[in-house]
Amino acid sequence: MRGTIFGVLLLGGLGTSAQATVYTIGPDGAFPTVNAAIADANANPDNHEFRLQTGTHVGGVVFPINGEKVWQISGGWNASFTQNPIAPSQTIWQASALGGTVLTFNLTSMAQLQVRNLTILGGLGVGAPGGIYGGLANASQFSLEDCRVTGHQSNFGAAGLRLDATQTSQIAIARCEFTNNTAFGTGQKDGIGAFLRASNSARISVSESYFGFNQDSVQSSGSFGAGLSVEGFGDAQLTLSDNVIADNVVLATSSSGAGLAIGVFDNSTLDINALEVARNSAPNQVSGNRTQAYVLATLTADFGIGNCLVTNSALGGIYVTHTGTGTSTMSNCTVVNNQGTGLVYEASAGSHSLTNTIVHGNEGSTFGLILGTPVLRSNNLGDDVGANNVNPQFVNGSNDFHLAAGSPAIDTGSNSFNTATSDLDFNPRVVNGVIDIGAYEFQTPPTDALFASGFEDMP
Repeated sequence: MRGTIFGVLLLGGLGTSAQATVYTIGPDGAFPTVNAAIADANANPDNHEFRLQTGTHVGGVVFPINGEKVWQISGGWNASFTQNPIAPSQTIWQASALGGTVLTFNLTSMAQLQVRNLTILGGLGVGAPGGIYGGLANASQFSLEDCRVTGHQSNFGAAGLRLDATQTSQIAIARCEFTNNTAFGTGQKDGIGAFLRASNSARISVSESYFGFNQDSVQSSGSFGAGLSVEGFGDAQLTLSDNVIADNVVLATSSSGAGLAIGVFDNSTLDINALEVARNSAPNQVSGNRTQAYVLATLTADFGIGNCLVTNSALGGIYVTHTGTGTSTMSNCTVVNNQGTGLVYEASAGSHSLTNTIVHGNEGSTFGLILGTPVLRSNNLGDDVGANNVNPQFVNGSNDFHLAAGSPAIDTGSNSFNTATSDLDFNPRVVNGVIDIGAYEFQTPPTDALFASGFEDMP
């Protein structure tokens, strides 16, 4: 991904406890299968660490986890189980020949489950996802890091992963890929790559992850977020940072947010920073909002969207709507080259603002931009009315939306609306004292361009 995110969630006990029992699994391990290791671990009161040897491990498992216990599962271990460099593709954990979900768990009573460095492959779920299916309650915690969730099928709403968290539980997903997952059959499909739901003070964080080439069924009654769907209820907290949602396909005739769909309800909060949404499609769609990304907020929920790029789709770009009295902001985004309306931002009451944003080259309305009356606007640029109707001058108007030297977006934004320290590339967000408009900050080249390559010390 573009940058490194630290402190996604502070999950207690991320390191192996001194009281943890290590279970080695594989041809050179003490146990031939994950199931065999779990059977032994269930009778052990200590924390557990499962080390999967490099190679392929077959058979889905169910983790009956409760109590203040930490369970760790990691792949990539060598024959002596002393080293495991990060390479998820080297360790495959796949469903049995009969299909089913690869990993199922239910966490309660402050239990923790940590999964990393694995490719989770080829599940066939009926009434459940094919990849990972989990529930969390009572302050439990789940983390998925450096993993690939790919090639799963399901008639469920989600095919790759579904997690439901409540009662102050926490979900953290970092540096993962959710690709080539497929939903089949009738019914509504939500989050085919991944579906996450939080309620009652639960927290969800997704960072540095990629959701691509996931697809629903033409028989689906409707689909929301073929790549990723996230929902928050009560006073849940949702955080998305440095993620890419691209090339997902909705075949249903009804869709809202072909790539990304987010619902923020009640008193929940949503924070999105550094997001790229590109080339998601819904070729059969006749109803819904016909956009790549959809964000819905109700009641007193609050959300902020910043440093985002939404581009290059036969659909519209992003549809943002707040039906309640909460607050919302959208700043430093670039919405370009969508064949539908680039940006729709609606609100009925509350406080809402669109700032430092470029909307350019979209085709769905006169200016590619529709704003509700309560949305205050300032320091925006692109296909708009009056003085704002200015070409932002990208490096390449088709595929490189960094600002070219001399762009009218450089140093013309408003610092007062900025809360980020970095842009979409994780370069400094403010250069020369004034923020730029759009997702990318123009980085001032070195004064002496002769030495800009850094090879000045070569003989």
